Amino acid sequence: MDAAVDTAGNIYISDSINQRIRKVDISTGIISTYAGNGTIGNSGDGGLAKDAKISLPQGLSVDLQGNVYFCSTGYIRKVATNGIITTVAGNGRAIFVPPLDHGKQATDVGMTPVWVAVDSTGNLYIVDGGDSDVFKVDTNGVINLFAGTLPPSFGGDGGPATKAQLLAPTAAGVDNLGDVFIGDSGNNRIREVYSGLTQPPAGSPGFTAAGVVNAASFATGGVVPGAIATIFGTNLTSQTGINLTSGLPLPTKFLNVSVKVNGTPAALFAVDNVNGQQQINFQVPWEAKGTAMIEVANGGSTSAPVNVPVLGAQPGIINYTSGGLTFGAILHQNFQLADTAHPAKPGETVLIYCTGLGAVNSPPADGAASNGQTTVAKPVVAIGGNVAPVSFSGLAPEFVGLYQVNVEVPTLAASGNARVSMVIAGGGNSNIVLLPIE
Repeated sequence: MDAAVDTAGNIYISDSINQRIRKVDISTGIISTYAGNGTIGNSGDGGLAKDAKISLPQGLSVDLQGNVYFCSTGYIRKVATNGIITTVAGNGRAIFVPPLDHGKQATDVGMTPVWVAVDSTGNLYIVDGGDSDVFKVDTNGVINLFAGTLPPSFGGDGGPATKAQLLAPTAAGVDNLGDVFIGDSGNNRIREVYSGLTQPPAGSPGFTAAGVVNAASFATGGVVPGAIATIFGTNLTSQTGINLTSGLPLPTKFLNVSVKVNGTPAALFAVDNVNGQQQINFQVPWEAKGTAMIEVANGGSTSAPVNVPVLGAQPGIINYTSGGLTFGAILHQNFQLADTAHPAKPGETVLIYCTGLGAVNSPPADGAASNGQTTVAKPVVAIGGNVAPVSFSGLAPEFVGLYQVNVEVPTLAASGNARVSMVIAGGGNSNIVLLPIE
């Protein structure tokens, strides 16, 4: 079932079970049958819509002239303002075959439409549930793929809509600027296809929600106040190489690049471009909450805003790779790295460096050095499958966004490379790293 409103305020309802489109006249409040005689089918083209057979009508839309479009099992049908019904897309078969069906008349191709939207110029956007695609039918009746590609999945943000993956889309809508919004239900997202009026200019910074990650674990899903985060994308910088900021407090603009989170300038650690892979490391402002709207500016160009959730915590252990293995940035109390040449010993206290442990007591200013403020919640740390007692959990003194957790290596820990992980209330599990033990 769906509903739509025309420019006069009249309401049209797809009454699927009764095989009818109903209309509520806003001036009288009276409901009546607008299309369908109650018998399932797809016939009656060229006659009055009230006398036609229609089949399980679903998504519907009304154009500016008052013509009504609706999905009817394998077809898109139109009821003109004079009450006459016609078929405008679909041939009753269930399969659209790209690219063979591109550029054909829409009435000659198969589809499984579940929703239809119409823009201000009369173009139709058809959501095909069977192919997880969206088609566009222009005012000449020609159909082309508009968004989606096989296999159904998730991907493609920041690129052409026809290269993006959707999963079981169920709805679509068009705003006054021509931007198309797709209800990507299988991915629990609303996806937007920009029109030429709102698409950021070529060369502008570009990134997606999936490109915003925990700087230590590269975990996606959101950002944590005070934590170190990384943005991966395109046109993030005009520089090359690894470019680190220096001095504290950290700057909010570096090499003509800046990041804003909900309008607040973020402190920057680095702006890198190595072999074409571009990234920005920044501190998430402590005051971030709810949803973080992130924007990147590079010179005179600014990215489209990208929204990600603000999380209570998302622990990520700083790590490095050696011999194909991933070890944690874990130090002895004399600040020497606990590596294979200097393994930890059962019973000693080691320092685990990480980020994303969430709120601290009396947080420092954004970009400013900490003085060892303790975390509100204490993590649970496991080393080699044994719980490791935590003696301190807080910000690493004289650093920004870096947390330090002091733990005792369990006396039961076996020699070799022990798996280390941590979990904190409201933040889930960290990445797993290795700690060499004597």
